[in-house]
Amino acid sequence: MSTARQRRFHFLPLLLLLLTLVGCGGGDNDSTRPLNPGDTPPPAPLSLSGTVTAVAGNAVDSDVNDPAAPYLANDTPATAQTLANPVVLGGYLTAVATGVAGDRCAAVADIQDWYRMTLVAGQTITLTIANHDGNAANSSNPDFDLYLTDQAGDPLLISSSLSRQETILVAASGDYLVQVYAFNLGSNYTLGVGAAQAGLGAAPLNIADDFVPGEVIVRFREPSSALAVAPPAANERPVIPGLVHKAGRGGEAMLYRLHPSSATMQALSRPAAGGLALRQAKRATIDQVEALRRRADVVSADLNYLRRATLTPDDPLFPQQWNATMINLPAAWDLTLGSPDVVVAVIDSGVLLNHPDLAGRLCTVGDPCAGYDFVADPTSAADGDGIDADPDDPGDQSHADGSSSFHGTHVAGLVGAAGDNATGVAGVDWGAPIMPVRVLGVGGGTSYDVMQGVRYAAGLSNDSATMPGQRADILNLSLGGNGYSQAEQDLFTAVRNLGIIVVAAAGNNASNVHFYPAAYAGVVAVSAVDEDKALAGYSSYGAAIDLAAPGGKAVSGILSTSGNDLANPIAYTYASLAGTSMAAPQVAGVVALMRAEYPTLTPTEFDVLLTAGSLTEDLGGDGAAVRNDSFGYGLIDAQKAVLAAHGLANGGDLPPSLAVTPALLDFGATTTTLPLTLSNAGGGTLAVTGFSDNAAWLTVDGSGTDASGLGAYTVTVDRAGLADAVYAATITFTTDIPSSYDVAVYVQVGSGGVANAGLQTIYLLDAASGTRLQSQRVAADPANGTYPYAFADVIAGNYLVMAGSDLDRDGQLCDAGEACGGYPLLTDPAVIAVTTGSLGGIDFSSGFDANR
Repeated sequence: MSTARQRRFHFLPLLLLLLTLVGCGGGDNDSTRPLNPGDTPPPAPLSLSGTVTAVAGNAVDSDVNDPAAPYLANDTPATAQTLANPVVLGGYLTAVATGVAGDRCAAVADIQDWYRMTLVAGQTITLTIANHDGNAANSSNPDFDLYLTDQAGDPLLISSSLSRQETILVAASGDYLVQVYAFNLGSNYTLGVGAAQAGLGAAPLNIADDFVPGEVIVRFREPSSALAVAPPAANERPVIPGLVHKAGRGGEAMLYRLHPSSATMQALSRPAAGGLALRQAKRATIDQVEALRRRADVVSADLNYLRRATLTPDDPLFPQQWNATMINLPAAWDLTLGSPDVVVAVIDSGVLLNHPDLAGRLCTVGDPCAGYDFVADPTSAADGDGIDADPDDPGDQSHADGSSSFHGTHVAGLVGAAGDNATGVAGVDWGAPIMPVRVLGVGGGTSYDVMQGVRYAAGLSNDSATMPGQRADILNLSLGGNGYSQAEQDLFTAVRNLGIIVVAAAGNNASNVHFYPAAYAGVVAVSAVDEDKALAGYSSYGAAIDLAAPGGKAVSGILSTSGNDLANPIAYTYASLAGTSMAAPQVAGVVALMRAEYPTLTPTEFDVLLTAGSLTEDLGGDGAAVRNDSFGYGLIDAQKAVLAAHGLANGGDLPPSLAVTPALLDFGATTTTLPLTLSNAGGGTLAVTGFSDNAAWLTVDGSGTDASGLGAYTVTVDRAGLADAVYAATITFTTDIPSSYDVAVYVQVGSGGVANAGLQTIYLLDAASGTRLQSQRVAADPANGTYPYAFADVIAGNYLVMAGSDLDRDGQLCDAGEACGGYPLLTDPAVIAVTTGSLGGIDFSSGFDANR
């Protein structure tokens, strides 16, 4: 291949814009005309050819709006289209007839698509509505719903919201139907079914997540010791083309913003900027993160996610703190009321510093544990400036009547409102001082601001250029969101390594989709129960849950300190609220009581006590030493927890605890053997009494273990004779504690059948202008998912070749929800220099993106 043919074209966003502008008016340009006397004959025609290949795992809806596309109805359970697993599918639906002449749906709506699939427990089904602008309040957005049904079409799970994305997590393996239903308007969509969630790790970047368009969080790799002459300076700010440093210090995660002069930011800053500009800005931000992640000098690059409080408001006030009795607090108070040497940080919306029931309980200016305000955006801060040393909550005006939630005040009161003072309510711990750290403002906060608050509370360097004289021992975060950030995970790992215990609300999503920071490794995730000790209807659940605490519900919330800023001056009040936001601080308060009894309690010791059932009441009927996805290891029991800490303080041993690494085995499509290690993470002795699995294709070899059954195991899968699909199994280890431990195993067989990216239009483009010169429409070869093409009568020049579907028949190439590809890569197209003869081998792939 000539070097000329490989020259890169670095203006892809502009190219796509040009392609959009020429739109659907075009056929191929025809520059031929009769020669006049004296004209120079045109150069001899050349040719250019190649093959487009559908991305593996792609499929296409069999009844889209493009009338030229192959058609097969899939509108009922009986006519459901069969899909392989895993899959990324591109589709089209409309709740109303389009009325556009030539459309397949011009006169008749296409309101539902049905798909038949074999699914595995833990897999995620994700529906992304391409034309949705991400604003759930915009009634002009298309609205689609996602259903998982049995073979008869009866719903089992439903995801129905006004969001751009609907998600269902499969609870049990089996054969299912998946229904996509158009409730309002029409749009392209993508349907993604991927591998089972592998523990609590990273998720793909998703345009539907809540994050700040134009902002990225980057941490750079430190120079190797062989090359570095000095550690990076705190004020060292690596230059990134197209980005402007906004906050952060060298050696830490730093905040950058797309340059204000960029087309993306200029479009977003216009007063009339709408949903399209927002989507394009979010897409550009994701592209920037992906590009940064490919740099060798970058440790992590992440979106700046929006984090919000996790309460569910409740109007009625209830004078009784039923939650205190439920978690056995009075019995714990007979043992300890807490210690002034233990600091609990409430990382939240700030706190009403003058609330009378928090008098003497808050770290204020002059105290070694004084708090701080890290809401950097002055508009969101609502206090007239950015970060400052005043963590007082000015209010967020989040209620319909213009009043504020005072979320952090409610949380702080649950941790440690003054007790036995004949005033208001009593918190869990009456002795531990509370460090108020403000990271949430009007509309919530960003993951970068949350990280700065965590760094401050943990005594790490941060954007305030100050650190508390006494760092926190326990962090409570009653906030979060769905986006995974490697920078956040790294920070929480560092905080845990300092001996700090981090407690977080599991989320109010009523689903098992991971919610962060609760789902990060090393963070204690707390689900919520109601007054009947049942999982609260709003509470998130799933693999991340460690334990549960009272969160209440609409008619019986959790009473704590609050305020009313409709009054002037502000009235210091009490409010009954419900949510995992209320559950988490009760656990944080119990941890503070444990630290009062046993000041050197470490995160690992806490984990061992938890997994041994020493801190909780069993709610699942499976024993407090057995974890489940609703309650984790059970309901926090303050008396048991304090007694366990007391035992350690008096020389007692930790209970034995089985640790299995890794917690999940994912063999993917090619791996056949993986290691598994079992150890005793606690004290005393522990023996593995047996192990078993439930799949004929799975073998577990324990020949590398010691006499107690601890040590190295080898797990092998045999794909021979298995049909193409994703398979799941479970390995169960039993011990003499007694207890059992399950390890999930996943394996993929085959590539998911023949890929299909829909009817492709392949374009020959002028490299300089992006003008369409020739085009061909090609259907996928059903045998191998390829699209051969050849352009004749090509004159010498520089060209680009791109391809894409047009499911919605809007004439636009590579818009949201369409398959798209370019030679050799869509993200890095190359100029093709055609000089003489015929040029072949211009091969590339085209496919759907599950997140567009």
